[in-house]
Amino acid sequence: MRDRALAAILVKLRKERSALSQAVEAARDAATNTESQAEDSHDTRGVEASYLAAGQGKRLAEIDETIVRFEQAMGSLIELHQLEPVKKKTWVFLAPLGGGISFELDGVSGLVVSPASPLGEELQGAAEGATFSIEVAGGTQEKTYRIAKIYA
Repeated sequence: MRDRALAAILVKLRKERSALSQAVEAARDAATNTESQAEDSHDTRGVEASYLAAGQGKRLAEIDETIVRFEQAMGSLIELHQLEPVKKKTWVFLAPLGGGISFELDGVSGLVVSPASPLGEELQGAAEGATFSIEVAGGTQEKTYRIAKIYA
């Protein structure tokens, strides 16, 4: 089950990487294009394009690092059953990187969380059968979960 979740996450990351790689190339081309050269001291098109390319290049490096970590199979898949306010099953992949990546497994939605997130903090070191609650929506709502299964 964990391997299938990893595969789904890697597919999503590789698609994102491909799209971002194209955007980085386009931004670099724009930054070095003769049309981006300053026409006067107030024209900043070239500088802005180079900043955009640098920022996108940094994000591309982060995605590459995240892909490497997931290829090394770092993290645990956790099956959670939300008890309140609505009963439903969800997947959580607890990993050092990649927090916020959504995925689907067997028709059930999942999310990658890092140990630094509130949900990740609760899951670190927790055992199957444990029940916990976390505040969401800026502390205006509480969700209660039970850990149904941990795939390490």
